[in-house]
Order: sequence, then structure tokens, then C-alpha cells
Amino acid sequence: MALFYNGYAKPFERHSQYVIETINEVTVIMIIYHVFCFTEFVPDPKTRHTVGWSLIVTITCNLLINVFLIIKELVSDILQKCKLYQIKKR
Repeated sequence: MALFYNGYAKPFERHSQYVIETINEVTVIMIIYHVFCFTEFVPDPKTRHTVGWSLIVTITCNLLINVFLIIKELVSDILQKCKLYQIKKR
């Protein structure tokens, strides 16, 4: 639901915030589907084990993507501030 709201209302200032929010929402949906597979819905223990590893990979990928995007934004902001400092220094 929040995924549709963000696309319609555009509450964020930057496009990168939309990307991060969309990735996080999709990841939450994927995690919910994984959790269903740990119930009696999937009776085979080997399949549950495989789903567990898939859940770990999903969470790890989300974490790495978020950290990468945050570092990228941080470096961009630092470079922009350095350029402004150089211009003011002249």
C-alpha cells in the first residue's frame, strides 16, 4: 500500500529517496512471502532450509544496496561541499 502511495503522492524531495523506499518496500513484501514458507504451508524441511537461505540472501542484498546508496549520497554531498568551499576560497 505504501508503495502505491509513494508513487502517487511523491512525498520525497529527491529521486534517490524514492529508489531506497521502493527497494525497501519490495524487500518487505519478499520477506513476508518467505515467512509464509516457514509454516505448515511448506511441509518439506529441505525446502524450508532453502527458503531460509533465500531469506538471508534477500536481507543481505537489501542491506548492501541501502549501505551502497547511502555511501554514494554521502560522497556526493561531501564532493559538493568541497566544490563550494573551493569557490568561496577564491
